[in-house]
Amino acid sequence: MTKNKGFSLVELMMTISVMGIIAIVGIPKYMAYKNKAKTAEAKIILSAIYTAQQNLKNQYDSYGTCLEMGGFAGPSISSDRFYAAGFPAHNAITNNNIVNNGGSGCDNTTTNAIEATKGFKGQIATAADLVASTNNNSLATTGVANDGNSYTASAVGFIGESIGNSQNNSSKDHWAIDENKGLIRYTNP
Repeated sequence: MTKNKGFSLVELMMTISVMGIIAIVGIPKYMAYKNKAKTAEAKIILSAIYTAQQNLKNQYDSYGTCLEMGGFAGPSISSDRFYAAGFPAHNAITNNNIVNNGGSGCDNTTTNAIEATKGFKGQIATAADLVASTNNNSLATTGVANDGNSYTASAVGFIGESIGNSQNNSSKDHWAIDENKGLIRYTNP
């Protein structure tokens, strides 16, 4: 009497079925966690912008769009960034207030935003996306108020597929922070 070694067809089919079920449940969960991890970048950059703005306000009695003067260096050029962050344009009025209060080098040539270096399926966020995000009335208007007493800075990135999107286009993930350190997330599918 010889004994056959190996697996039966039923055993193989059951194993493949279990692996398929695990993949169906596991892959979307993995992608959701991966995208959630990417959002930490936006929070870190906006926190650094908040600190830079507080430095400007404490030293020069005004918020401004010259982030470097406040100590904001941003991530290095070579780093992979999924988010563009900062202000879409300079505010010459508040930057002049800073210069008038003793700040030098706060002009319209200094850094007001950083751009992303990576994106989902080739969509990479730029400073222009910061402007586009402010055109939707439900979103915070990104910029510094002319009196220099308030601001809203934004971070925009293309991090993954939007839910229910059959065309595999990415969703625009938009975060904003203000002078009260109020962090708000807006997601535009």
